[in-house]
Amino acid sequence: MYCIYCNKLNSDEAKFCMNCGVALMSQGHPAGKPAGFWIRFFAELIDIVVVLVIANMCATATVPLLGLSIGISNIPHQAVELTAMLVAAFVISFYEIWMHVRFGRTLGKMAAGIKVVTVKNEPVTYKLSFLRWLGKMLNLFTLGFGFFMIVLNKDKRGVHDYVANTKVVYLATKK
Repeated sequence: MYCIYCNKLNSDEAKFCMNCGVALMSQGHPAGKPAGFWIRFFAELIDIVVVLVIANMCATATVPLLGLSIGISNIPHQAVELTAMLVAAFVISFYEIWMHVRFGRTLGKMAAGIKVVTVKNEPVTYKLSFLRWLGKMLNLFTLGFGFFMIVLNKDKRGVHDYVANTKVVYLATKK
């Protein structure tokens, strides 16, 4: 079972985290149990709100720094919009990839008490996190079919999880 505070994997029988000493307990689901579609959907909704706010702030701040502004220069508004979209795309990608490597989860997954790990219960690397993100982008081209695979298989893994050899599991929480 994973400690929600230090993210270390402990044995299922452990009462306390071997790394930080925090008392462990289940949060209604056994730690390490695959997280289903709806809890992952809830986490994704939180992430969408967070990342759109951050991406919008970064894009709004970046455009003037690059000297791009409608009305001030002769730059067409399409160039400004394209720059803002590229900045937003970078922020969204960076958030998804970096958070999974650094914390094993995004802010939405933290709120939901779930975490991304490899199928061997190891932390996700940058390579795997990038592959997982790429798999999520591919899911968009299939109108989300890859996400609905989470419902259809017992391992609760989507196409992006299979691409990166990862899974999403529940964490243990403090008593």
